Amino acid sequence: MAQRGEEAGPVFPMANDATNFSAGEPSDSVKATAQKCFDHARKVGEAKNYDYAIELYMQGLALWTSAVEEGLKMLRVVGVARRQAGKSAPGFLTVRKFPLGGKDALKNLLAAYQLFALDPLNSQYQEAILVNAAKLGLARVGLWIAPILWESFSREGKMAGARCEVIFIALNEVGDRLQAAADYKAAAEVFKVSQYFADVWKQAQPDRPEAHRAVSAASSKLTIVVGRFDTDEDFRSSLKNGEAQRDQHDRQRSVQQEDRLRELIDKARADYRANPNTPLKLLALVDLLTRQEIESEEDEAIALLSEASQRIQDYALKFKADDIRVRRLRRREREAIDKHRAAPQDAALKHDAERVRRSRVEEELKVIEDRIAHYPTDMRLRYELGVRLFEMGRIDDAIPVFQQAQSEPKRRDHARLYIGRCFYEKKFYAQAENVFRQTLGEHELKNDEVGKELQYWLARALDAAGKSAEAGGVYGQLIQIDYNYRDARLRFEKLNDGGAG
Repeated sequence: MAQRGEEAGPVFPMANDATNFSAGEPSDSVKATAQKCFDHARKVGEAKNYDYAIELYMQGLALWTSAVEEGLKMLRVVGVARRQAGKSAPGFLTVRKFPLGGKDALKNLLAAYQLFALDPLNSQYQEAILVNAAKLGLARVGLWIAPILWESFSREGKMAGARCEVIFIALNEVGDRLQAAADYKAAAEVFKVSQYFADVWKQAQPDRPEAHRAVSAASSKLTIVVGRFDTDEDFRSSLKNGEAQRDQHDRQRSVQQEDRLRELIDKARADYRANPNTPLKLLALVDLLTRQEIESEEDEAIALLSEASQRIQDYALKFKADDIRVRRLRRREREAIDKHRAAPQDAALKHDAERVRRSRVEEELKVIEDRIAHYPTDMRLRYELGVRLFEMGRIDDAIPVFQQAQSEPKRRDHARLYIGRCFYEKKFYAQAENVFRQTLGEHELKNDEVGKELQYWLARALDAAGKSAEAGGVYGQLIQIDYNYRDARLRFEKLNDGGAG
């Protein structure tokens, strides 16, 4: 921990002292004590003593757990500044010191605050804040963290349905509490985020009836709470009567009649023109424009997002525009690959598929590099950069990027797998073997996708290095886990017949 210095000030109660935990609304005297912690933390943070500032904020939050304006928002500011200054995310020992899976929701919440402060972009810690705040009835904390979590998941891309379900349930609880308190505007903000996670949950698990019910419930609740207030300009014109409520309902349907969709697009376009500084209006229009994957409408969406991003200085809108561009390139790549698979002997189709692939990777490289410039401490972006460099064959550039990305716990073994593959591509077979063996020894699940990949490429490295017997043993273990994994069985049979790998 960083030194406090000579002017450290008074020592306040420590956040890991269970006797000081209080999730309810504290007394004025307790708030005053917590405020002293926050005030001192702000001064320490301004002096760039970030670790001590976090300690002080945590002491205050242990007393006043729901202090969003006074504590949590500034805790996030300090956490981001700390990471931008080059400080590392919490390592294995620190994460173990602050477990998130205990039975005590209050201790879980404070542990999540601590880890979030050390790694503010980590969606796992954001999720833990939301879930435990919901359990404790801290609706204001849930309201604060909901859009932050939404932004993180938008960056991450594909999400597991199970996580979306947990997040949706927590958001639903927070929104219900805000609605019960008659804070309809705040409830609408939360239900808007819950609607997003419900949609992604349904996409990830289309066979789950609960996911389909969640989409319907989120849409209905949003419509209801929006209809209960008429002072917010974002919603006044679009939800003031029955026709507008029907529009809101139809926007959530994945399949539209063509005429109805045209009508909705025209209305959303007019609504945005009347409210050009309201991102929600623009995002509603973009959602409709991109629904049918018509490139001319995607072009309109991209142009609108890019213009608004520059005009109102909202990088999230450029983020969305880039996502649409990349999604379209991936669609083109799938189409080119399907054509080549249908006629594998056609050299022109093969060349076209490779050209489209390279175009997609090159564009993704530009997008990721731009995002790294805005989120320099997000090691998940470093990992994605490394993958694109690897795909482009820029192995020497990819290795140090993957080595940096190892510091992200959730991507550690993935990054090390790619490091080994980079060494393999350079024919550094001994180094590749060492990386694969070490990573495999530390990887918990040998039968998950990463575990199987590690075994497969370990066998490939051993075979390439002339260690055929060892390679055959690893292939043999792999096919016992997954008999049809890649070409492992064929390579195993070839080695058993005495051939080369």
